[in-house]
Amino acid sequence: KILLSELKSYLSENNSKLRFYGGFRFSESIARDNTWDNFNAYRFVIPRFEIVRTKEKYTFLYNIALNDITDEKIFEILRQLEMLNFKELISETLLEQYHYRQDFPNKEEWKKLFHQTLKHLQACDYEKIVLARKSILNFSEPINPFVILEHLKNNTPQCFHFCFSPQKGKAFLGASPECLYKRRGREIQTEAIAGTCRRGLDLKEDNQLKKDLQHSVKDAKEHQYVVDFIQKSLEVRCSQFNKNTPPELLTLNVGHHLMTRFEGILKAEIEDDELIEYLHPTPAVAGTPQKKALNYINQNEPFDRGLYSAPVGYVGYDETEFIVAIRSGLIKNNQLSIYAGAGIVTDSKCDEEWNEIENKIGNFLKIFHHETCTIT
Repeated sequence: KILLSELKSYLSENNSKLRFYGGFRFSESIARDNTWDNFNAYRFVIPRFEIVRTKEKYTFLYNIALNDITDEKIFEILRQLEMLNFKELISETLLEQYHYRQDFPNKEEWKKLFHQTLKHLQACDYEKIVLARKSILNFSEPINPFVILEHLKNNTPQCFHFCFSPQKGKAFLGASPECLYKRRGREIQTEAIAGTCRRGLDLKEDNQLKKDLQHSVKDAKEHQYVVDFIQKSLEVRCSQFNKNTPPELLTLNVGHHLMTRFEGILKAEIEDDELIEYLHPTPAVAGTPQKKALNYINQNEPFDRGLYSAPVGYVGYDETEFIVAIRSGLIKNNQLSIYAGAGIVTDSKCDEEWNEIENKIGNFLKIFHHETCTIT
């Protein structure tokens, strides 16, 4: 188990721009297969080269450890610098069609899992469980993750965009709307995002769907579980704490979401290790009660979540930010596995939850121009 305080011990006030970037697995359970090899239980790095944008200002950073300041190592770093390509990606380039798609679980398996889960909820074994799906798109050629990311950025302007590539041919990337938390000094900000509906086909339908979401008993219940969890986790760790009420609407290109924002002043002794421990995973990605929901997910989802819905972000000397890696995908050479989930409560409907996930993975699907088949 990594301690973020160990990472911060390498940082100092004299070099406040230095950051570790990386993330954790969704859960501490042992990986079921080699799908997430090279990402490990956690992975954090200080990049050799960085481009940092602050508003409209771009800064190129070159990070070097003191023990790397030797003639031999400097020569190699300069050679790497000369090889950097600063040309912009042509995001208008059409992406290759994928040839076929596989869903895990497929629709029939999803129905069985959903109704099994619903029985547990109705028996009051759980209050909410988040079930995820994995859809694998198969291509004839290796996939360039940074071209995919550029298309995602153009289509999801209100999201957090990320891409980690530990080796050639493998990358984890996505466009997430959800911040786990952001801390600057003692100030902390976070948010609860749960309760979802699709966008309308025209303005009239879109406005009606927003009203329906705001008055939905099922979505209000799903959202309140997350609000209560975050409030309980942060109230006792903050000297000041508040949230907006009632929830506001977050509108993205593929849907509307209920969102509650929180902000506070952390007590002097509270550090990032404790924040991660008590804030992840929220009921928005796991369920409630937390530990029972995690066990249910590990035992019943037909794949390993790996970094999907896990914290990814950066750790700085006096500033840390983690997002929740939802709406994300894993690239392995010529395969793209897309992940998304839906919160199941007693009022949930099987087909509606399937369609909600289908809508969420739309950010990926619509950037490909395709005539494909689905393998069940």
